[in-house]
Amino acid sequence: MTKSEINYKNLLTERERDLEDRNEELEAQHEELTAAVEAMIKKNDHLEKALEELHTRNNEIEQIVYRSSHDLKSPITSLDGLLMLMETDQDNLNDYLLRAKMASRNMKHILQMMVLYSNSLVSDLSVESISVDDLWQQVNKELQEIEDYNTVKISLDKNKNEFSGDVARLKMVLFNLIKNGIDFKNKSNARIEVRFNFRSECLKIQVSDNGVGIPDYLQTDIFKMFFRGSNYSKGSGLGLYLSKRAVELMKGKINVVSSENIGTTITVELPLKK
Repeated sequence: MTKSEINYKNLLTERERDLEDRNEELEAQHEELTAAVEAMIKKNDHLEKALEELHTRNNEIEQIVYRSSHDLKSPITSLDGLLMLMETDQDNLNDYLLRAKMASRNMKHILQMMVLYSNSLVSDLSVESISVDDLWQQVNKELQEIEDYNTVKISLDKNKNEFSGDVARLKMVLFNLIKNGIDFKNKSNARIEVRFNFRSECLKIQVSDNGVGIPDYLQTDIFKMFFRGSNYSKGSGLGLYLSKRAVELMKGKINVVSSENIGTTITVELPLKK
């Protein structure tokens, strides 16, 4: 092989190496670009989901405000009428005052529920330590404002007391499930049994009543916004819907088992927070 041929071969080898190096560099840049694009797609998907969730929550809050303002009209109208009667009929003043207090208490409860529901939708998850007994006392304090509270025997059973969880959302869920049992109570010997069953990684809450029950064809609808199943319904139709949303925000699940004229059991399963 001549010197010229050797030089040409060496030059060709160097060019091949240079091309290999550039190819490797291009492949590395391509991988980096692909990773960057994938990361941007993930961020975009996350942003779209966040925007969708924000839109859903804003819509829910608008619905809560709308329904609450609608529910407030009745006690406000009643209070206006009672004030007029107080001015013209002094003989029945005590009766009017009692009714006015009831209307005022009803308005206060509606406003409290509006704030509670709105906070449940917009606030971040908050894990704190609490006992079942403390949670139970707080919920019962709110339940005492409900009509017919004293006509139902409510019992609590638990296999553990201290735990950690989102206290505000747990209170809201428990309040609504028990209130649902009160609203749809049996006319006589009404009972509601609440069970806290702690497992290794799960908290199972069951609220069982011996009330009127839910027909099979309605059981898939009770967690829908503004759903009111019968003339027994006294609330805004938001309680069970927002309870389901709160349970989902806590990464849990909720289901119902019911039979007409026998009763209803609503079960909530939540992952335990450490």
